[in-house]
Amino acid sequence: MLPDWAVLDGALTTSVPQEVTVHSGIDAMVHAIEAYTSLYQKNSLSDTLAREAVTLLSQNIHEATFNGQNAECRGQMLLGSLYAGMAFANSPVGAVHGLAYPIAGHFHISHGFSNTLMLPPVLKYTAVDAAHMYAELAPCMFPEIKTGSAEEKTAQWIAGIERMCVELGVNPKLSALGIQEKDLGYITDGGMSQERLMRNNYRKVEW
Repeated sequence: MLPDWAVLDGALTTSVPQEVTVHSGIDAMVHAIEAYTSLYQKNSLSDTLAREAVTLLSQNIHEATFNGQNAECRGQMLLGSLYAGMAFANSPVGAVHGLAYPIAGHFHISHGFSNTLMLPPVLKYTAVDAAHMYAELAPCMFPEIKTGSAEEKTAQWIAGIERMCVELGVNPKLSALGIQEKDLGYITDGGMSQERLMRNNYRKVEW
């Protein structure tokens, strides 16, 4: 479904709780990041949208979370989310979403929360092949990342994302949800069954 118009009114989201703000905001970042590194349909349009999306989202998510009445900031989050949605409509998402689906469905957490949990580990895995692209996104989210090799910039970027999630109140441990080692097979099998998503991951995922 493709709308003709999108009305983005930050004032309509000022009552959204902190947790929902964080999870949906990071979910939108995932849309942009995975669109930027989609294996089969990466293109200049989605790249431009993805870069602008991660810039807007990363610059505003802290304020939106801890000062939710800031309607202008909320509006910037909506705009970033829109750009991210347009990006992945043109260049589909990958393994973060693929692995997040079985976690959300089986352990009854939100889609955004499950994406937030899967983002850092999938980035670390995919960085083996995608560091040159991650290094391009790094300064969009963290302007202080200016020097170093693509691999060094990517490592700083992923560490920055992990820090950001913790600062926003996210517990990154699956065990905090009651997930045990015996559940990992269910998660990986469920993730690999999402073939339409997993095949888009820039580094091939095998199980």
